[in-house]
Amino acid sequence: TGIGDCEFGHEEVDVTLDWPNLAIMSDNIGQLLREIDTSEQVKSWYVFHGDCTQSFFCIADDREHAIEKCRDANPNRLIHAVVPSDAFGTLVMEAYEYDPVSCPKCGSRTDFGSLPRDEWQLHVCLRDACQHSFIAVPAEEVEENDHVAQ
Repeated sequence: TGIGDCEFGHEEVDVTLDWPNLAIMSDNIGQLLREIDTSEQVKSWYVFHGDCTQSFFCIADDREHAIEKCRDANPNRLIHAVVPSDAFGTLVMEAYEYDPVSCPKCGSRTDFGSLPRDEWQLHVCLRDACQHSFIAVPAEEVEENDHVAQ
């Protein structure tokens, strides 16, 4: 609440701004813009199956749809991991020298499991808002092969 100070004779006009409504509206608009951004993105996935020497790449609505497409293309193959690509459709693999314990995107702790390839790990961020997943590969293996698992 305040008093206007205007050179056009409106000096005694009361001005009231309702900040709680503005904050709620700002949050709602931000959430709406994030949902629009997410819905507009093409979602591509890498599905690691069999012995993990190759991955299956597909465009899918979600993780379950990617698994279904991989099963259709590779029947009777065990599926180990499904990870989203980056915005350019590239498989994101994190090289490590020591076992990683945190998400490279937000810094939160990750839950992880081993994959059939020696020392490869699937990591999933434990923070609900992030849920980033990635494949961790020993640094020396990344240096040897630029196109590992593609």
